[in-house]
Amino acid sequence: MIRNSQIRKQENIGWSIQDYDPDPLLAPFIYRLYILKGNPDPSIQHEIWIPSGTVEVVFDLEAPFEQATVGQILETRPSAFVTGLFEKCLLLRPTGSVYQVGVVFKTGKFRHFSR
Repeated sequence: MIRNSQIRKQENIGWSIQDYDPDPLLAPFIYRLYILKGNPDPSIQHEIWIPSGTVEVVFDLEAPFEQATVGQILETRPSAFVTGLFEKCLLLRPTGSVYQVGVVFKTGKFRHFSR
């Protein structure tokens, strides 16, 4: 299912992202798979995430993140969810050790996997 990988480290926030190319059979639908791991600095208030315009399926396998739209109160998000198509920036804050697996779909291709 996975061909190549590339590691991007975010040292200033205490985690790294490893990107993987999908298998050729899934490549028409999936842009990339990733694993986000680390032990972020507990003093981090939050990070701002900008809408990507793609659909992602995300699994938080360790501590959950807290999330809110700008101006709202942070709330614990589910450990598995579909995201990506949001209209406003999100505030995210890890609550502990991070181990997240994600699948990023190509534009318009998630519909082949959902109703």
